[in-house]
Amino acid sequence: MIPPITRSAPRRVMRLSSSLRLKALLDFSVVPPRGFKTRSKMKTREQWKALPPKKRIALKPKAVKGICIHWGGVKAPSKGEATWRSYQNYHINTMGWYDIAYNFGVDLNGQIYEGRGMTIENGANGGVFLNRQYIAVCAIMGPSNTVTPELIEGLKKVIGMIRTHYPQAVKLKGHREIKKATRCPGAELQNMIEKGLLEPRVAPTIAPVKYEILKKGSKGVEVKRLQKALRKIVVDGDFGPKTERRLIRIQKELDPHLGKTLGICNKETWNYVEWTEGLLSRK
Repeated sequence: MIPPITRSAPRRVMRLSSSLRLKALLDFSVVPPRGFKTRSKMKTREQWKALPPKKRIALKPKAVKGICIHWGGVKAPSKGEATWRSYQNYHINTMGWYDIAYNFGVDLNGQIYEGRGMTIENGANGGVFLNRQYIAVCAIMGPSNTVTPELIEGLKKVIGMIRTHYPQAVKLKGHREIKKATRCPGAELQNMIEKGLLEPRVAPTIAPVKYEILKKGSKGVEVKRLQKALRKIVVDGDFGPKTERRLIRIQKELDPHLGKTLGICNKETWNYVEWTEGLLSRK
């Protein structure tokens, strides 16, 4: 249901790669039932033409303990991209929230959509505490829709993806279980959750999470995250010469842990950013 919003680190940089689970599922090694096809890849925000978020709040990895299943609450077509986009428009432009509320979505065809993503706190569960504890996954459907086999397999993929990144996220709940005053995610999905029918049965084949490459000239909220991690520079969302110089200095100090290309924020640098966010969140 369209929801009300509410919002370990290692000691040594040498341990960054082992302390942060930086892998996510894009393809899932489940043989589906005959008669339908599953879509194995996730549509990124860029691919479904998402509006830019007004801000982002990084998740505290140790706080995550489970996954919460939602539904959109209104009838949706099998191909859900336009509906998913409408959710974001409603959340930002009508409700005044800073992004689509969910971390991920799945339509009736089994297509997976990136929402706030794996490392950003959602706004869907009904309170800051719950948003930090449960990754929010939305089935793009409503009371007039029927759950499809494709949707079920898509939800299993997302659940596998999340548990690859957060192994401790073992709890699987319907929204009505953690917020009592709601029908979400509907009786059919709730029944499947309670019977364990959405639990992945096969270990996933994993692929790296895609991180945005930042360099001189980049702008936006991701640049602000980088600047906060680098410290001692203005956090203005503009990757200029001062940000570049500071990044190069940090990369040299922590060589080879932040990648070989100096002055560019790549996957290895994002390891460092997420690590510092984990430290700052404990202050």
